[in-house]
Amino acid sequence: MKNLNLGILVILCLTHLSSYARGDFGAANGGDKVLCRYQHYGIYYQIGGDLFLDKLVARMDGVKEKDLFSTTDEVIGHLIQKLPELAIKLKKILESYKSKKQDGEFVWKKGNPTNVSDENLFIELPNNCKGTLKQIVRRVRYNQERVYFYYAESEMKDLEDQLSWILVHEMLWDYYDDANEVRLVNNFIHQKKYANLQGWKFLNELNKVASRQSFEPSLSFLEAEVGQLGVKLDTLRSVMPIRDDSDLLKEDCRIMRQKIKMFDLLIKLLLNIDFDVTEIHLRDELNNILVQVKTESKRILKNCK
Repeated sequence: MKNLNLGILVILCLTHLSSYARGDFGAANGGDKVLCRYQHYGIYYQIGGDLFLDKLVARMDGVKEKDLFSTTDEVIGHLIQKLPELAIKLKKILESYKSKKQDGEFVWKKGNPTNVSDENLFIELPNNCKGTLKQIVRRVRYNQERVYFYYAESEMKDLEDQLSWILVHEMLWDYYDDANEVRLVNNFIHQKKYANLQGWKFLNELNKVASRQSFEPSLSFLEAEVGQLGVKLDTLRSVMPIRDDSDLLKEDCRIMRQKIKMFDLLIKLLLNIDFDVTEIHLRDELNNILVQVKTESKRILKNCK
């Protein structure tokens, strides 16, 4: 019995350590900004400016700007047919970043993150970029329900045109336990040359880049997503029509349109998944929810111009 208890204790410790490595349950993995000078000691460099570290390493690897997806929406559209679980998670992280709500699955908190020093770089940065690493995000997960992102607001604004790289980087800590792997996969996901690969071929190529992952959306995952949509639909039904005489009519309309658009987008993302025979009922349920959302949207927004 003593040996059995010791074995259980060892397994629990290993599980705990594994969770920390993946950026889960208390670990604080982060993303870094690098300032690269176009001119350094009289030498001119092609790569310069404020860069997210993942993108800088991709560019150092010879990938050209024109060959990369440039927005988060483009990356989501790229992933939805290939790795729908990632596409949906990335969409949620993007929405949480824009809304800054403090009660969702992903919560963003302003501040200057302390340095993690988890870069695990195997190559030296160019001379015009050395000594300029700055932590802009720290990601902490304490349980399965919520992830906190502590972020430097001004630095994030400086990198607004590289937001997709930052959000994908933070998302990938749920699947990989090494910063170099995260960078390699982030680079792969952003490259347009893989856009035409079918789902299994895309995953096969991705698994050559880093440790193997399945990324298969399980039936329970899909059912949970559809269930959440059902709850949101009930919330939508409870919203009274916006009144004609409301002083806040314009603002009410703007907020409701934004909520309905996000709701509609999530449904369409889910409908893009290639459902197998055992999941057809979920597709039917999604189509039914979409019809009802359109009906409720007309009711709520009938007084909006």
